[in-house]
Formats: sequence, C-alpha cells, structure tokens
Amino acid sequence: MIPDTRGALAIRLARAEELVEAQQIVNLAFATQFGLPSPAAFGDRMTIASRWRADPDGVFVAELAGRIVGSNVITTWGRFGWFGPLTVHPDHWNSGIARAFLDVTMAHFAARGTTTEALYTIASSPKHVGLYQRYGFWPRRLTALFARAPDARATATFRRFSTLDPAARTATLRDIAAITGAIWEGLDVSAEVRMVAEQHTGDVLIVDDANGATSAFAICHHGVGSEAGSTACAVKFGAATGPAAFETLLAAANAYAAEVGAERVVIAVNTAREGAYRAALDAGFAIVQLGIAMVRGGDAYDHPGAWVIEDHR
Repeated sequence: MIPDTRGALAIRLARAEELVEAQQIVNLAFATQFGLPSPAAFGDRMTIASRWRADPDGVFVAELAGRIVGSNVITTWGRFGWFGPLTVHPDHWNSGIARAFLDVTMAHFAARGTTTEALYTIASSPKHVGLYQRYGFWPRRLTALFARAPDARATATFRRFSTLDPAARTATLRDIAAITGAIWEGLDVSAEVRMVAEQHTGDVLIVDDANGATSAFAICHHGVGSEAGSTACAVKFGAATGPAAFETLLAAANAYAAEVGAERVVIAVNTAREGAYRAALDAGFAIVQLGIAMVRGGDAYDHPGAWVIEDHR
C-alpha cells in the first residue's frame, strides 16, 4: 500500500467485491478517452475479473477517500511481464494516480523476476507515451488491432484443449511451453491456458503438423464474463512454429469463432513481426485500431521471425 503525500490515496490489492466497480471505471475511462457516447459501447467484456481469479496478487486498485478511483492489472508470463488496462476515473485524471500505480507495478515486476516488460498504449497520445517513458518504457513499433467477420464456411483442423483428458492436457502444455520457449527463452503462457480452461471463458486451439506434432496454438476468449465478451472471439495469445502453421492457426481461429457464433474475430499483431502482420492481412483481417508497443528491457520477440499474436489491452 502506497499513500500519497496527503495520506488519502492508497494503491492496494483488489478485493472480489470491488471488481464490478473497477470494471465500470475501466469502461468509463476508455469511453471518455475515445469520445464514445456511453461506456455501454464495450458490451459485456470483462477485462479484470478473470485475471483476478487467476492471479489476485496482480490486480490493484486505487482508493481515494474511501472510494475506488482506478485499477491496474499486472500479468507475468515467465520472465516477460506486461500491464494493462491501467485506468483512472476521469474525475481524477492528471492527479498523480497513474504514477502511483506505476510505482507499484515496477516493484511487482521486480518481485516476480521479469527481465522484459511491455505495454500497449494510444499511439497518438504524447501524455501517455511521456508518462511511461519516465519508467523506462520506450516506444517501439505499432501494434495493429485486427478484426474480421468469421466465415461460416471456414474449415480448419484443430484440437480444443477443453476436450482433452488430463494426460493429454499435460502433454499439450509441454508442447506449448516448447513453442514459446523457442520464440523467447523464459516466455511461459501456461497460466493463460489454465485460466481459460478453468474459468470456461473460451478455449485453446491446438494445431498439429502432418506428423502429429503441435505446431501452433491460440488462447481464445469468448462468452459472457470473458475478456472478449459474448459477441467476439479474441485471441489473447497465439504462436506458431512458422508461416504455414500460422496460416492454419488464423484459419482455426476463424472456424472456432464461426462455431461459437461470434460476430467477429479479434487479433493483435505487432508490426515488427512483419510475417505475421502480412499473414493477417492476407487472411482477410482489417485494422480497426493502431496502438504502440512500449518496452523496457529489450524487444523480446518483436522481430520478423516471430509468428505471434498478442493482445496487451
């Protein structure tokens, strides 16, 4: 808990009963930032609750004079860490609350032993970029948020993690760890896989090559209570061993979205991963928003040879 100079502001771990209020502030803050008519534009997306259930030590709120005025979610994937959404109630913008959150965030990363950290922010906002630069995050390449309507005629061969027996799940987690470890040593998204499986907020799609070896996977969110909401299928993280496997992975996400009745498939690709970026365009995805990746400690897997989808919103 970190009080401000007046002793009225505290950054502390969130409690279960505060998650709905924190989500309402998230939606209000983004609606205000983007000039949307109402926070209802975000539908039933839940960007905090599922992460809190998976890691309650990574979700923080700002309390001011007994009221919740903001929140931040910190995620660690092995030695890689990222945070967001970091939001403050519009009534308290420019009051130092975001800096207080970042002080706690940096301490959290140090305690978790991450070596590279990142965030996604508004590319056109000097205020946001300047704030994060104070903490050692530097702007790199753009991150494109893509979407497309699923094709009901789409076909793709993939396995669903939710249908696997315990032994197969354990083996598949090893395969996933091998893929992420080859992309960047120390990258571990197994907690994300378990979160979706345990909370039933989507599924993890597994693609095998011609020899039966796992060559790609995608952690997909969909449904009420998920980070995508009930109308979308959003790939939180996906990775492939090469271009052919990545193309199949995009087809699998499209087919899964059609299967569950989603209105759109959403993915995010950093433009430094040029092959993945071009493949998304070739697969019929269109850019709906551009943000910028800000990184501290090195570029990790943001390079042309990384076939990775990654949503840091």
